[in-house]
Amino acid sequence: MQVRDFKTEARERHQPLREAAEALKQAAAGKPAEMTDALEQVSAALAAHIALTEGPEGTHDDLLAVAPRLANDIRLLTKDHDFMERLVDTIGVVLRSETPDWQVIDEHVNRLLDHIAGHRLRDAELVYEAYHVDIGGQA
Repeated sequence: MQVRDFKTEARERHQPLREAAEALKQAAAGKPAEMTDALEQVSAALAAHIALTEGPEGTHDDLLAVAPRLANDIRLLTKDHDFMERLVDTIGVVLRSETPDWQVIDEHVNRLLDHIAGHRLRDAELVYEAYHVDIGGQA
């Protein structure tokens, strides 16, 4: 029987998205000309993350198989994905405007980074809750 390393899997699911979002933050802070490319990288990393989690045989299916009681929490993670997609879209709209408001872009990028960090934490807690089994009684 193969033992899965859920911590490593979670890190691998989130790392590309986090790295792309950090690159977006750096581009917004110092190199606005690179914002479009950085935003495209975030969009692609988010799409890949969603495919790994929500897609067929994705993480969400795995969690539901072992812990159906977590269905509502999994639904909330899916809503996180929707929210992050909307933030990326909003950043793109502001960025493509005739006179981009860099303060608004910076605020949205910070909000996206914060949301990604919170999403990672919620995801890790859910994986722990699904696979942690308390086999002992009171000590």
